[in-house]
Amino acid sequence: MRLTKTRFVTVCQQALIVGTAFAVLGPAADVISLDVVGQPGDVAQYGGSAPRPTKAPAPTPSTAPTAAVEKAPVDPTIRSTPVDEKATAPADVDVPRGGKVVETAPQKVDGFGTVGVTWKPGTQIDESDIAVQARTFDNGSWSGWSTVHYEDAEGPDAGSPDALHARPGTDPLIVGAVDKVQTRVVTAPGVDPADLQMAVVAPGESSGTKQDAPAIAGSPSGSPSEGSSSATLSTDQGAVALQAATTTTVARPTIYSRAQWGADESWRRAAPLYGHIAAGFIHHTVNANNYTADQVPGIIRSIYAYHVKTKGWNDIGYNFLVDRFGRIWEGRYGGVDKDVVPAATQGYNSYSFAASAIGNYEEVQPSAATVDAYARLYAWKLSLKGIAADDTSQYVGSKYFQAINGHRDAGQTACPGKYLYAKIPSIRTAARNYQLTGTTPTPVAGTPRVPNLVGAAYPDLVARRASDGAAVVLPTGGLLGFSAPVTKGTGWSKYDVKVISPDLNGDGISDMLVRYASTGLAGVRPGRGDGTFARGIKGLQSFVGYDLVTPVGRFDGDRKGDIVGRKRATGNLVLFRGNGAGEFTKSLLATGFGAATKVVATGDITGDGKADLLVRDASGRLTRYNGDGAGHVGAGTVIPGGWSFPVVTGYGDLTGDGIGDLLVRDSAGAVLVAPGNGVGSFTKLIPADGSLAGLAAVSVAPVLGSAQPDAVGFSGDSLVVVPHNGRFNVAPPVPAGVSFKNANKVLNVGDWDGDGKGDVITRQTNGYLVLYRGTGTGTLQPGVVIDTRDFNTVSMLTAAGDVNGDGKPDLTGNKTGRLVIFPGHGNAALGTYTVLNPTLTGTGLVDLGRWDTGGTLDTGVLTSTALGWLPSNTGTPKALSADLSGLTGIFGAGDVTGDGRRDIVGRTSNGRLWLLAGTSTGFAPRRYLATGYEGYDLLG
Repeated sequence: MRLTKTRFVTVCQQALIVGTAFAVLGPAADVISLDVVGQPGDVAQYGGSAPRPTKAPAPTPSTAPTAAVEKAPVDPTIRSTPVDEKATAPADVDVPRGGKVVETAPQKVDGFGTVGVTWKPGTQIDESDIAVQARTFDNGSWSGWSTVHYEDAEGPDAGSPDALHARPGTDPLIVGAVDKVQTRVVTAPGVDPADLQMAVVAPGESSGTKQDAPAIAGSPSGSPSEGSSSATLSTDQGAVALQAATTTTVARPTIYSRAQWGADESWRRAAPLYGHIAAGFIHHTVNANNYTADQVPGIIRSIYAYHVKTKGWNDIGYNFLVDRFGRIWEGRYGGVDKDVVPAATQGYNSYSFAASAIGNYEEVQPSAATVDAYARLYAWKLSLKGIAADDTSQYVGSKYFQAINGHRDAGQTACPGKYLYAKIPSIRTAARNYQLTGTTPTPVAGTPRVPNLVGAAYPDLVARRASDGAAVVLPTGGLLGFSAPVTKGTGWSKYDVKVISPDLNGDGISDMLVRYASTGLAGVRPGRGDGTFARGIKGLQSFVGYDLVTPVGRFDGDRKGDIVGRKRATGNLVLFRGNGAGEFTKSLLATGFGAATKVVATGDITGDGKADLLVRDASGRLTRYNGDGAGHVGAGTVIPGGWSFPVVTGYGDLTGDGIGDLLVRDSAGAVLVAPGNGVGSFTKLIPADGSLAGLAAVSVAPVLGSAQPDAVGFSGDSLVVVPHNGRFNVAPPVPAGVSFKNANKVLNVGDWDGDGKGDVITRQTNGYLVLYRGTGTGTLQPGVVIDTRDFNTVSMLTAAGDVNGDGKPDLTGNKTGRLVIFPGHGNAALGTYTVLNPTLTGTGLVDLGRWDTGGTLDTGVLTSTALGWLPSNTGTPKALSADLSGLTGIFGAGDVTGDGRRDIVGRTSNGRLWLLAGTSTGFAPRRYLATGYEGYDLLG
């Protein structure tokens, strides 16, 4: 299929926007180029030659001290419409035999409109198998159809928190102030994406603007910034030279803040994640180029709304946005000088930052102001990491890139448009010139350790199993919890039974079983995968007279969802066997349950592959009844502990370990999870972030398109979804494939050898150091001895990150009562130690990273009951708040919580892991992470 060339007129801007045609099921040679003339009324010319560039209005670099910015947050409005009306094959599109064309009815546009099309989460569609187009109606006539760009390389990394609730779909298209918009979708044979939806976004009604300067002021050239430090470390053996970076501390450009474009921060789904910047990528937003300066805040809000509310990302995808007037706007939340992980360059987000130019630079040349803004922004941002803007060999996650790249350098995409892409060499040169002007180059010392072994967004722990010496990796996942509640509709108070269930109608999406209080008529309301539910399939009288109605999944083994209820008159439990189409047949399950107060199910909790049942009595005792996989249960077994909580419910794996768990709300309102242990019971309750306050009839199942179960409850007449945050505490151990049998110390050193993957060093019983190079997937390569000195003479040996700033991680330790550094040399032996602090007492060291955000790394010093901090490793320890009582094996775990601060982990004698999250003054009260680690004797 080939889309012919069309034009798309946005009358409000009096500009012609034409999307490059693309092939569906066709070779690249069939792509037809467009020659676009950017004046109103001009006709686009089509021919075999390359298109000539049009010239957008060329504003000079902005020198105005102020701009029109928002006084208060502004909420965009979003209206979704199914793309489901069958349409005849259009004359301007070659639809292949068996292909399909669907469209929306024309939809009204309010304000300066933006549109996009998305489809069911988890649906993978190749760019060549789908074409999305849009047209607008204004001044009494329709425009031609134009491409709405879809590029599967744009967005979050697979498996990242942004991806957990993501809906695949197109980029947002700014259509402007038109009357109506319509979209159509053409798909290849066999490609039929479910739940096609067109979103129409309006930027919202401003409560007023004001003329104001950029809220994030520029810093003068040569001023201190994160990543700068003195050129030497003062020690008792003289000054230790630090590796000089090749950049100057570059002046930060002025940046307009999120508040200034009207961001409503309550829309963000989660706290920001922090990675490790090694390069920058340049993007463009693929919208019209003739917007005014005052329209920019609204354009950014519309992109924010589309990314968060329609595509399901946690925040706007880009770290920065640059407009055609040369103004820089803060994008993703988390700090402009921090390594905030974007959702922009799929596969490389954790190792880069992204700035998107507002405009379509496949069609026009970028202004000089835009190019200069990029140069200043990238010069400053890269200088914070000591990276030269013209560096040609930066290791970014899995391959080498230049320090400044276009998005197309990382994937099959046209982004950032051929004309902006052509300017990247000039941007590199200009950025490098900015870096080389000003003060003497400032060294950047102290790259913090990143203990990541499985390649995910959060740090990992490494351990040795005592029984056989096997090495394992324990991935952390950012802390289990639930996001802010979202109201999904009203009209629910008429039901006296309303429970979320795994799929009951055969479409793979969780559904709601409801029963009318007035008539007893029940039915299945199919879930739509977005937290809302369609009308009931069929009225059922079979649930009259039943209470304790509970979904039990595929209880009878036929792979169709079932329900259990208690017949009030008899106290019998009855199994309602689902037929996969919203209907049920009844069979007796068990008798004698008149005293039961709760029936709960969460799948197989015994590990035999068959769904089980849990029943609570008035005393709070919980009893397990093993299912036989054919719709029957055996004798009861009491589950230890008291279960008299206001909320106890399944259904499914809340912790990410593949075993069914229970969600609990205690009498104080705290949200807790009872993790299944896989052998018929549950481990200690662990806290979960979030709130279920004020919600009745709480049940659990995935309702928002991800695999993680969400909580659903009711507040009065409203249905409320409390989304799972997609995180977990500690995943099951990953076998590392090597043995630590002869080790007496395990050090999770980060990327020791510079290949972009985390590594591990062990100290052997003979004092030698052995390096195990990581593969980036949790396994380790066979160990290689890298140093044959006796490191048993060094107590408190610790992985410290790159302390001396030479680009290679180091080790620190206690040598005869002194804090010393052993400089790392990659695969070679470590360097001669140097004393950092002449006096050191304590029981252990903890890697604190840049605790005070200064230029050098800091060290924590443990005593039997307290933790102190050595700023820049000098002086005497300053006390930090930290409850260490009863904890052993305390170590720095990296940023487990994802808030940008270093955290520590310890273990109690019963094998439970505890987290102490870093704060501005020390560490928060300990938080229980997981249990079952008493069988590991080394942990790091």
